Amino acid sequence: AILLIAAVVRLDSIGPRTEFLGDQGVIATELYNSYQRGYLPATGLMHSNGIRTGPVLFYLMAPSYFLSGNNPVGIAVFMAFVGVATVYLIFILGESLYGTVPALVVAGIYALSPLIAAQSRAIWPPAFLPFFSVVGLLGLVLMRQKRNPAWLVIVCAASAVMSQMYIPSLPTVGFFGLTGVFLLLDLRKSRSVKTLLFWLLVSVACFIVIWLPFLQYESSHEFEDIRMFLL
Repeated sequence: AILLIAAVVRLDSIGPRTEFLGDQGVIATELYNSYQRGYLPATGLMHSNGIRTGPVLFYLMAPSYFLSGNNPVGIAVFMAFVGVATVYLIFILGESLYGTVPALVVAGIYALSPLIAAQSRAIWPPAFLPFFSVVGLLGLVLMRQKRNPAWLVIVCAASAVMSQMYIPSLPTVGFFGLTGVFLLLDLRKSRSVKTLLFWLLVSVACFIVIWLPFLQYESSHEFEDIRMFLL
């Protein structure tokens, strides 16, 4: 029932309510040009400080845009469903930590909030952050509760998307990384070092694969954007 309500709140009159300002126009234009020329962008949006982000944002939005016949509202519908999925993940996370009733309360509040509903269907990078943040947190919680290092792969995948998509998310990504390492060390009591090392390498490889298209672009441009960020 909560998921149904969340879907109605986000999808009701979504066409007239979809915003098309700076970032939204750039994203839709870039996807349209990609469709016409048969390629996917090598970089993402450019921040106000001149630093380019990675193209993972376009990769996530491209299927919904192309399937909707190059209609930007199709992206907004996709974003709305991502928001509904976030409600479900919040319930799973809350139930894992505090039980069913608190999880229902928190998921219900998140589902009904008009501000969150409006932001979750917006066509810009921060709209993805709640989903991937909860994915990362849930991966850490399940890694701890199930004593299984394989969940670190999910944490690294979420971190790779967030760090490539939106620079202000890096403190969260740093928290995920430090917590993941701490949990790996904690698992030494129940898992062999070889097993922990294997899943650590798989997780790092997953992070690199998601970053690979942007790293390929940066390698041909002297890693200009990465150097600017470090400076």
